[in-house]
Amino acid sequence: MASIPIVSDLVDTMTALPAALLEIPEKQRKHREEILIAVTTLAEAVSQALNVVTARCGRLILQSGDLKQLKNQLVEAPLLLDDFRLNGVCTGLGKVRAELRTVLSLKGFSIRLFQRKQLERLLEQIQYKERDLEEDFDVFLRELSNRAPTLTKAGIPELNSYLRDCQAQFEEDVRVIRKAMRTLESRI
Repeated sequence: MASIPIVSDLVDTMTALPAALLEIPEKQRKHREEILIAVTTLAEAVSQALNVVTARCGRLILQSGDLKQLKNQLVEAPLLLDDFRLNGVCTGLGKVRAELRTVLSLKGFSIRLFQRKQLERLLEQIQYKERDLEEDFDVFLRELSNRAPTLTKAGIPELNSYLRDCQAQFEEDVRVIRKAMRTLESRI
């Protein structure tokens, strides 16, 4: 089970992509490659976001010996979204959007109408994924931040357990994305 909706959406897209790419005539092989690169760039950006959040969870667990420092880190957890920008997650998503829009707008690009619509829907989804990704993690990080005022030493083991569970889920999400990427690349 994916922890954030974009993971299952992305895996579904990567699963359906080989059939769509096969519809593109051989003479337009370059466009196949551009679409493949755009989707794998999206997968990398999402994986990177998951890795950034996983690392933050680990840092919080390491701070659990110092209640005051841990509370400060929890309060500042929502600032992690700035790290997404610094680590290029949002840039990656914007690049994907631009690449796919360019390919689909080419007049000579021929693909069956159904497959074109499917790719256009993908483009539309990607347009909102940056915001969706930030919103999904914003909810998670704000929930952590809201725990800070009431956290006591007795509550630290429960918090650490929660953070470890989140780390495990985010790491599993990255594995699922990587597996889908390998499958996609092997089918193309």
